[in-house]
Amino acid sequence: PSDVYKRQLHNLGFVAIAEGEFAEARTYLDLAIALREANGDTAGVAYSWWMLARALRFEEDLAGARRRLDDALATFREVGDRMGEAFVVAEMGRLAIQEGNDG
Repeated sequence: PSDVYKRQLHNLGFVAIAEGEFAEARTYLDLAIALREANGDTAGVAYSWWMLARALRFEEDLAGARRRLDDALATFREVGDRMGEAFVVAEMGRLAIQEGNDG
């Protein structure tokens, strides 16, 4: 599959989250992750992990969201993607608030 196709799966996951369709979002994002992993797109995988963490957080799977965010953050740091790192850190803040760790 093309890079455009993988990005579109990721984007469909984003839209599904915005519409409250979290199971659908996970389906799109899991497929995007699998295709990106198979293609060696390390940063792309991390972006999809970040988005998957958002779906998990909205579903109240806070431990699952934390694992995906930890994986994404480590990967972004490894590849030097500062923008991705910033997205994850912001999401970690939202997760911490939801966990009751707001200060």
